[in-house]
Amino acid sequence: MKSSAYISHALSFMAAAVTVVSAASLTGDGYIYITKPTTVWTPPSNVYNTTRFLWYPDKSALRFGDESSAFGMFNPANIGTYSFSGGMNSKASGDHSFSFGYYAFAESMHSIALGSYSSAGGEASSAFGSDSYATGDNATALGYMASASGQRSFSLGGNAAATSSVAIGTGSSAIAPYSVAIGMGAGATGAGSVAVSADYYAAATGDYSMAFGGLSISAGNYSYAMGENAQALADYSSAIGYFAYTSAQSSVAIGGGTKSIRRNGSATSPGTPQTDDPVFMVGLGRLGPAGTVPAHNALTIFRNTDAHFGGVVRVMPGGDIPMGNESISYTAKPAGVAFP
Repeated sequence: MKSSAYISHALSFMAAAVTVVSAASLTGDGYIYITKPTTVWTPPSNVYNTTRFLWYPDKSALRFGDESSAFGMFNPANIGTYSFSGGMNSKASGDHSFSFGYYAFAESMHSIALGSYSSAGGEASSAFGSDSYATGDNATALGYMASASGQRSFSLGGNAAATSSVAIGTGSSAIAPYSVAIGMGAGATGAGSVAVSADYYAAATGDYSMAFGGLSISAGNYSYAMGENAQALADYSSAIGYFAYTSAQSSVAIGGGTKSIRRNGSATSPGTPQTDDPVFMVGLGRLGPAGTVPAHNALTIFRNTDAHFGGVVRVMPGGDIPMGNESISYTAKPAGVAFP
């Protein structure tokens, strides 16, 4: 309950600023007119744990809500010019800012915070959703615990995080400059990288790399992985297909389970390019839970320009060219022999 002195002080301030018109005049073009008084009213200190409605004409700002302890929601120092704030301990201290919700903070110029514990700290930033944070200038965070910390960053979805980048999807993360992560758990940690997952956990860790598909990984710089569990680990390499894999620099693997591996290489150490590294492979790798489908490369091209063919090379209409150990060329189909 306010003291009589407080109420009297507030009423005298309002009387100096408010022009009251008759109810009849409000039926047409009537109005309630509030002007800026010649004397600026400062709310009494040590008045907390209460509900208030405050029009602050000196800054053309509006406040309403509850304030607990010495929070400072109604303190003139925490009121931005032309700002609006509503809710329990909500604060709009930036000029032209807007905050609404339980502990919603809009602390920079032109910022917007909507939702409990939302915070818009960057200039012209926007935070929408419970525990959302937009700390970068011109950044936007949408969703529960969404975070946009870099300039002009954008995050959308629960726990999405973006740093000078774009993250869309639950748990997605684009923390490198100019990176893009789309899909649940997608992660783009390389500069200018792109990770897109339709279901879960694509990772683009190399600079300017691209990973498309669940559990796909593009770890090499300028690498490309497309397909579920596809991995492009070396620089400038491309792995396309289910479980396709490359670890040789500038290599390409196309087809389910196909692998293009550096000579004496490993998954964790692509290493220095060698002349006999396979750089382009097309075929069928080992697939299935225990590798039950045997590996069979139709074509392998090496860095030294050698080419290996895994099957019969057919030249029409003359016949076949035998290649490899124990190869046989038939000019006519023998009885009981089935051509591939």
